[in-house]
Amino acid sequence: MKISEVTQGSAVTNRPRGQRQRGGGTFTQALAKEQGTPVRFSGHAAARLSERQIALTADEQQSLARAADQLAAKGVKEAFVHVPGKAALILSVPQRVVVTAVDGASMRERIFTNIDSAVILTQDDQEKEQ
Repeated sequence: MKISEVTQGSAVTNRPRGQRQRGGGTFTQALAKEQGTPVRFSGHAAARLSERQIALTADEQQSLARAADQLAAKGVKEAFVHVPGKAALILSVPQRVVVTAVDGASMRERIFTNIDSAVILTQDDQEKEQ
């Protein structure tokens, strides 16, 4: 995105915070669009990650956000997201919220219901983005 697209019209400092620009949304909306909206973790998912000592790296979280974007574009509602070697996550795509997390040891013989898609995050996804 070009700076001119964000600041077109009167100077940004002359507008009240959050006011729309002539060319589109607010600066915050334009920035979020370029960076992608992060995925949040529900209280339940955060507790499961903590209990199971699962820590997702910043790169894994960015890959998760990009996967959420791709899933949303396909109309997915609930997705199973596998982070190899770490966890399986259930992601509510429209809300961009991880609703639960299971570690590798707990995944054996587990059944995941009420999902309509699955994604496997890979190291290749993270390397392509760097």
